[in-house]
Amino acid sequence: MSVAGFSSSNDWTRLASKLGRGVTAAGVTASVAAGADIALAGIGLSLRAFVSSIGLGLGFGLAIGAVWAGFAHLLARAPRFASWIVWPGLALWAFAELAISLRAFANLGTRYNALALGALLACALAAISTGLLLVLVQPPRTGPPPLMRARASLRWVVSLGLVAGAVVFAYLDRSQFPGQYASFHMALRGLTLFCITIVVLLSGIVFTPQRRTASTLAFASIALLVFLPFPLLQTPYQPALATMLSRPFAALPLRTIRLLTDFDDDGVSSVLGGGDCEPFDAEVSPQKREIAGNGKDDDCYGGDANPVVAAAHQSEVPVPTEPSPQHVALITIDTVRPDLMSIYGYERDTTPELARWFADGTKFTLAYAAGGWTSIAVPAILRGVNPRRLKWTRMYETNRYRCLKAPLGDQLRDGETPRAMFLLPLSDPHWSLATYLRRRGMFTAAVVDGGFTEILSKKWGTAEGFDTFVEINLLARQLRNDAHTADKAIEILRNRPRGKAFFLWVHFFGPHARSTRHPGIPLAGDTERDLYEGEIAYADRQVGRLLRVIDEQTDRPVTVLLASDHGERIYNARSRGHGRDHTEDNLRVPLLAKGPGFPAVEIDAVAGAIDLFPTILDITNTPGPPGLDGTSLRAIAASADEHRDRVLLVDTFIFDKNAGDTGTKFKLDLVSAVSDPYKLTMNRLDKTLGLYDVHDPAGAQRNLLDTREADPLQAALRQYLDETGGAPLLVD
Repeated sequence: MSVAGFSSSNDWTRLASKLGRGVTAAGVTASVAAGADIALAGIGLSLRAFVSSIGLGLGFGLAIGAVWAGFAHLLARAPRFASWIVWPGLALWAFAELAISLRAFANLGTRYNALALGALLACALAAISTGLLLVLVQPPRTGPPPLMRARASLRWVVSLGLVAGAVVFAYLDRSQFPGQYASFHMALRGLTLFCITIVVLLSGIVFTPQRRTASTLAFASIALLVFLPFPLLQTPYQPALATMLSRPFAALPLRTIRLLTDFDDDGVSSVLGGGDCEPFDAEVSPQKREIAGNGKDDDCYGGDANPVVAAAHQSEVPVPTEPSPQHVALITIDTVRPDLMSIYGYERDTTPELARWFADGTKFTLAYAAGGWTSIAVPAILRGVNPRRLKWTRMYETNRYRCLKAPLGDQLRDGETPRAMFLLPLSDPHWSLATYLRRRGMFTAAVVDGGFTEILSKKWGTAEGFDTFVEINLLARQLRNDAHTADKAIEILRNRPRGKAFFLWVHFFGPHARSTRHPGIPLAGDTERDLYEGEIAYADRQVGRLLRVIDEQTDRPVTVLLASDHGERIYNARSRGHGRDHTEDNLRVPLLAKGPGFPAVEIDAVAGAIDLFPTILDITNTPGPPGLDGTSLRAIAASADEHRDRVLLVDTFIFDKNAGDTGTKFKLDLVSAVSDPYKLTMNRLDKTLGLYDVHDPAGAQRNLLDTREADPLQAALRQYLDETGGAPLLVD
């Protein structure tokens, strides 16, 4: 190793010495960052992941450095002003593209105007700073770059500033909008590496083997290290892939190389465990649905699937002649995780009303959502089948939170733009739970608060089977809250038809909404967690009011079931969210039952929101259709030990809004199989598998697949994906 100097004016006119420092600096920075990311992850060191991360980081950094070197070499031969045009121009173009991908321009003048202006300002500053730095490290035709000619004290100041910048960018990557805005996070990681690369370059340190043998060995070692990850990571679903893709700087080169080797543009690569079994056929990839019986492995998941025999038509299900022996109230509270509820043992008294009312009811302590989003979970609950068994229609959500069915055509109003795409089962043939109950003579009513979206709106099919359907979203803005949701439900109970059993579904939205301070609800502090706990406490108070009125319904027994559609992950003191991963925070939900057949016990067998449909059919003596995915909670409560080996399935998928009206690409596609004590999570797009202990919070991210038996869970996933075709079924 020697310290770089410039012994003659033509040192920087020779490409090897003039530009090699930049290539070396980029390679060293990327490889060290990726390797350190794995070593410091705190989830157990995987040697395969560690070596592969260093190798991919090195290759990635050398390639980026080589691209820079090529441009710099050409600019060194051009007039000096050329670098002042090219580098700032490229930086401006790159950050303009980032601003567009973040919808910064589209959100100007909307409710997100301040955020849009902040994003545009940040992109402008980043473009100016990056362009200026690239100009200052641009080698001229003779002599060193301007920044290398500066005094040592100035280089120290610049280096310290860049290190501080790298720390800030890395912090922002971890703390701001976790799980959202992939381009934003990619840019922050790129800027972090860029800052450190410039620091390494300014240090003037290069590695120069003094002998030909040493030089040959060095290049051979580098080539081996760069090549080694390709055979090491070629097999999909191995734990090393899951480890690397969970870490920001280890994932960056892996995802980039996969992107560059997606030769058929189907969103999946055939290298580094990407799993594309036909790299030049866009009709075959893990993004595609498996078509059973066509002799083709459409989804690259181990061969053609066997055709599934269709179940009997639901219209053939018999209609009871006797009235329901019970009333049923189903209460769902959006976005609640049980570990922050005092009824589940949380130290703060966040749910005193629920604790009082369900004291002599059944509490399920290992309950899971059907899906990670409301738009996935609620349709599954109301139809009694897991989300991949439904038929999904592409929907747009605009910057005004209107939902529009694809294709957009001329549906947009002035100033309105699409902000996201999601799926709803508009054309799905499965009958809703309310349809079966009304068909057998029950009065069916719903009070639904969909918050700021139209996902649960009557016009998109949620009201199917309900005699009365109240949308809180349609009330005046000041009335759209949990208090008025409870008021409307109470009004229905007090004015319901007498002589009929009722089924009442009430969906509270409060904990999902942006956190609000509520009078009379004490908070432990000002963090997002504190505010979220306040939302849970406020919802508890309003649900308690409703439960007291339910107690007044004495004409026949009442069974009350309470659950959440999904959980919530608290990322940091200022941020929370859901639907981006399958951690326990996101998937675990409260599940409570009180009524005939539900003893005052805690049940630690696996249960879920998917069980609500068959439970309500059981309670009301209503025959149901074949093929339901759930189990009656009364049966689980009566004999939990008989259900210990049960496997529960959970889905989360996000449609890629860039796919358009007829596209089939997804940004996220997760499916988990849960059976106490493990959860096996598959990322169908990344081709990763992770096995996690659901009882070990400290090991929630520690992949146990190498050390634990997971065959039953893998078999359950395989069967489910074979039966459903893998990817969600999209219909026009």
